[in-house]
This record gives sequence, C-alpha cells and structure tokens, in this order.
Amino acid sequence: KIYNRRYFHYKYSEFKNKSRLLGIIIFDLDHFKEYNDSLGHLTGDQILKDFADSLQQDDDRIISCRFGGDEFIIYLALDDANYDAIEKTIKEFKQNWQKNITTIDRSSTITLSIGGAYYPKHGKNYQELWSNADKALYLSKNNGRNRISIYQL
Repeated sequence: KIYNRRYFHYKYSEFKNKSRLLGIIIFDLDHFKEYNDSLGHLTGDQILKDFADSLQQDDDRIISCRFGGDEFIIYLALDDANYDAIEKTIKEFKQNWQKNITTIDRSSTITLSIGGAYYPKHGKNYQELWSNADKALYLSKNNGRNRISIYQL
C-alpha cells in the first residue's frame, strides 16, 4: 500500500510545481538487519508493513514511498515546508509509528534515524535536495542513531 522509488522520482516535478517549498524526509529503521536476521523474515516484513502504515496520510500534499530495504522517504508539498514544518511532520510520523506497531513485543526497541531537507534552501533541483536529505540522515546515524537531523548549509 505504499509507493516505490520509481514513483517518488516521477512525482518530484509535480510536487515542485504545486508548492513554493518542498520538503524531503528520509527515514531509516535503525539496526533493522539485525532484527530481521534474529527474529525472522516474517517478523521483519511485519515491521516494514507497520512502518509503511504509519506513513500513510489522507493528505495529497504528502507522498510516502519505500525507497529501498528499510529506508522510506516522503515529500511534503506544503506552503510552510521549513525546518519547523518538517520537524512537526517528523514527530507526527514517529507517533504514528508507535501506534501502528503490531509486533510491539519484538519491535519496541527499533528506533528511527531521520534526515530532512527542503527546497529551495537545501537544493535547487531533485538531486541536490535528495542528496542533502541523505547527508542529514547519515548525520543522524553517525551521531548515535534514533535522532532527527535537518540539513544545514
């Protein structure tokens, strides 16, 4: 029930034209491989489904996609897609994640590393924007995981 990477690339132009500002948020499930390997692939699949469900929105200004493996990405085509709007949206998604976990006894310790960036401040085109959101994600991972980082110039 979630879009894939190809759709994400396809929707960029449409979203960029919809709004003056466009945010990208990348989510990574921390240490997911270890959970998948130790608890089994069925449990791992359920964790991914639970997380994908937590990203679903009834808002056509937000598009959620599975980007690969345990990474998910969303677009925010909001008029106020700035640091505060991105951080608020991230917190809402984290709350949804905690509510949607059906494998709570096994996944309650799974944390999220999150990176975000927004157009035009953090990139003038798709590649720059995505790259800078990815850099912010790796800043979160390199600083101990389970944190939110917004790209800084």
